[in-house]
Amino acid sequence: MRESRVEAIGVSPGIGKGNLLVLLPGKVPEKVPCVNPDEELQRLEKALTQAGWELESLHREGRGRLGEEKAAVFAAHRMILEDPLWTERMREGILGSGWDGAYAVHVAAEETAGEFQRMENPYFQERAADILDIGNRLVRILQGRPAADLAVMERDTVVVAWDLAPSDAALLDPEKVKGIATVQGGKTSHTAIIARTLGIPMVAGIGAAFFESLVQGEEAIVDGAGGRLIRMPDRETRRRYAEAARVLEEEARKDREWTGRPTRTKDGKRLEIAANIASPQDLEQVLANGADGIGLFRSEFLYMEGTTPPSEEVQYQAYRKVLEGMGDRPVVVRTMDIGGDKEVACLGMEREENPFLGCRAVRYCLKNPEVFKVQLRALLRASCHGNLKILVPMVASAEEVRQVKTVLSEVEAALQEEGIPFRKGIPLGIMIEVPAAALCSDILAREVDFFSIGTNDLVQYTLAADRMNPKVSHLYSHYHPSVLRLVGTAIRNGHQAGITVGMCGAAAEDPGLLGVLAGMGLDEFSISPTRIPGTRRRLSEIHTRKAADQVERILEQDTAEAVLEVLGKERA
Repeated sequence: MRESRVEAIGVSPGIGKGNLLVLLPGKVPEKVPCVNPDEELQRLEKALTQAGWELESLHREGRGRLGEEKAAVFAAHRMILEDPLWTERMREGILGSGWDGAYAVHVAAEETAGEFQRMENPYFQERAADILDIGNRLVRILQGRPAADLAVMERDTVVVAWDLAPSDAALLDPEKVKGIATVQGGKTSHTAIIARTLGIPMVAGIGAAFFESLVQGEEAIVDGAGGRLIRMPDRETRRRYAEAARVLEEEARKDREWTGRPTRTKDGKRLEIAANIASPQDLEQVLANGADGIGLFRSEFLYMEGTTPPSEEVQYQAYRKVLEGMGDRPVVVRTMDIGGDKEVACLGMEREENPFLGCRAVRYCLKNPEVFKVQLRALLRASCHGNLKILVPMVASAEEVRQVKTVLSEVEAALQEEGIPFRKGIPLGIMIEVPAAALCSDILAREVDFFSIGTNDLVQYTLAADRMNPKVSHLYSHYHPSVLRLVGTAIRNGHQAGITVGMCGAAAEDPGLLGVLAGMGLDEFSISPTRIPGTRRRLSEIHTRKAADQVERILEQDTAEAVLEVLGKERA
């Protein structure tokens, strides 16, 4: 058979070659009448319990393989599974419509997923896939079918599916699975995020016709960066991709040599390369990659599980573990950034029409000071065990900073009165992720000890383009001149006030932007732990004074494309 290929969406970079394992969609359960409703309800309850156990096991194993942030999808699935509105629909299908459990679950899942798909917010639209994944799990259990053992397969396999569930993707062994291709999905899907974490090249959107033409065992190449799936590649294609893979591996080898080495630019400027983490389970990866510190410790994981908010003691132990593990290296803990795309059941938050512009992060904390104070007490107590810094997200005004300081002072006074030790003078910083904060960064710099620029939200708020919405994804770019001007303004104003400025968004680990950021004077790059060695190597090749000259030309451009063109010419 001759070579054929399809253009798709590259969602996880890299090149993988192997033999196709085509996963066919499961059959829709038949509409079977229920003979004994009471027995069928008991079967449903047992299935719900078993599904809960399976998801708990996936969450536990996923923490080690994927890190807490990525594994949190399974905790979220557990919460969805326990949603009384959804489970009541299943029971109504048995009692009211007279269906058996499998068909009742199928209908409830389809109806609930449809409601999510009709929502305007793209984040909630994507959760429809999670609903269907959980529904399929319940149907499988009710039908008595065993779970597909995707952890056991031949070496050099390319997995192709209509839509690979996150719970299936988490089981894949990157030593054996060399690539993934799906008909559905996109860059922001949970499956794509897991593929990137595991380092498995992946493409999505291969098309129904191409999928249906694939044959089990055929040789295929997945080009995750270029966005291609190639079946039965000819000799020249195999040679070309083998060379490309060799170059990628050589670059990775060079990157690894920079593990733990200090980062100095060609003209001698010392730069801090820190790590972003989502839980204490990520600490091992941070240390293995030689981070200078933790520039962003996301605390939301503490609120994502259970039906009650985490206690002061639970939070204290989590913060203490990371602080002790990092020794004297700085650990920046971001106070709870809930709301927006982070729904937290234990806090009883109301669903908002536009959660990204609603009561999230610092806004929620100031409206709910008792919840906020529990976190601050835990942080202050943990400060005795390491080099703690506190970071407040979503700040838009100096008044918010002053209110945070007031709450913090009240917590300090209470601890002092109780005789509980804590370190005084803990550095307090804010995220620059709202355009108002960047524009007024000269004012805000007088109120805090450091800035951390969060480019992910800064881009979407500046360009009014939801980063989770594929319909406007072409507008979302941290290369846009407006975004870069705001970044430059925040760095300049921070330095004029004598405070350090770091960055913890995706832009901080984009190789194409490192020279611009170094030229602007960024002090710290906080990135995914695995990207630290490579970022050290690339920054060491930059001359900051020459890069500063380039910044002026960059900021004169009128589009993101023009910025990229200038950067390309400069590197050529």
